[in-house]
Amino acid sequence: SGFAGGDGTQDNPFQIETAAQLAYFAKTVNEGEAYLYKYIVLTADIDLANKEWTPIGNHSNPFKGNFNGNNHTVTGMQISNSSADYVGLFGECTKFNVNSAIKNITVKDSVICGENFVGAIVGYAEGINIENCRSIGNTINGKTDVGGICGKSGGYSVGKVSQCYNSSKVTGRVRVGGIAGMGGIAENCLNTGEITIIDKAYQRACGGIFGIFDDTT
Repeated sequence: SGFAGGDGTQDNPFQIETAAQLAYFAKTVNEGEAYLYKYIVLTADIDLANKEWTPIGNHSNPFKGNFNGNNHTVTGMQISNSSADYVGLFGECTKFNVNSAIKNITVKDSVICGENFVGAIVGYAEGINIENCRSIGNTINGKTDVGGICGKSGGYSVGKVSQCYNSSKVTGRVRVGGIAGMGGIAENCLNTGEITIIDKAYQRACGGIFGIFDDTT
């Protein structure tokens, strides 16, 4: 496989230690491998060297497994297509079971541009838990559902965003937040980043943690 090791089980997760392996992981998800019941772990910090990044998972093929960054950092992530949706290190992640999660990862010194569902860690997190993630020194620009950690945290069973921190500059038109542009449950999250909403008509849908609170569930 294109991983450094592992078999995807909880005891022996797939290991990623290079930018090429991270890109391989993204490619397999985007081609339809959802990693159901699988565990993926970062074993090193990764510098994407400001090359154009294709997010892990998209609306057609979301990631549904368990990703543990092991408190490592991804730097130099460049996403420059301002008309793209589902944008971030991960594009779209969907809860498959209780183990579905994105945790312990920092995205730093990166430029992340998109249109809808834009965040440093995940563009759209559908029901999946986001734990102990950080967005530091990034520039994040989008239009709708733009957040420092994730663009939108939602779905039928809203996932929890916990122990997350944003110090990145986040700019959008509507539903813009330091942690998530649109979200439901936040625990122990902190934002120190500058949040800018361009469309004056929507300034109420802007916040330090969530731009707008999704109480549909």
